[in-house]
Amino acid sequence: MNKRIVFLSLVLAAILAAGFTVVQKTKDMCNAVEMKKKCTPFMNPYNYDSAKLTRITLTKKPVKISTEVPLSLFGKYRLVFNTSQMPKKIGINVYNKDKDSKKRDLLFSNKDSLETNTELIFNPEKNTRKVFVDYDIPADSLNLKIKGCVYFMLGYK
Repeated sequence: MNKRIVFLSLVLAAILAAGFTVVQKTKDMCNAVEMKKKCTPFMNPYNYDSAKLTRITLTKKPVKISTEVPLSLFGKYRLVFNTSQMPKKIGINVYNKDKDSKKRDLLFSNKDSLETNTELIFNPEKNTRKVFVDYDIPADSLNLKIKGCVYFMLGYK
């Protein structure tokens, strides 16, 4: 009987340790510091202005997340995206107007980039006041609630 208790205790400890490992790996999926380090070299010769980490959970249905990025008329800008912490490729589309506008033009898209291109660069034209970034998140057909994140960095000249 004593051997069974020891054996069951060891099995329970192993299961708990494995569970904590999975939780820890999931938590590390969105390491903002690591993602920033990957984006920073792509900023040259631009100066860092701001950054945003967007945490994403895949759901049964595709989702679109939109962000407005204000710019100044007098500067040149660079947008850098890091998608290395996403389990699936997501669509990144940059527009000149918001989604409700009928005169919306696509300025940049990663649609034709390879799956391996996790760092993306876009330089809007100098006279652009704002850009609208849409993240097209694919569906998770198995409904596993897979998590990931996208890191966005803005620079100016």
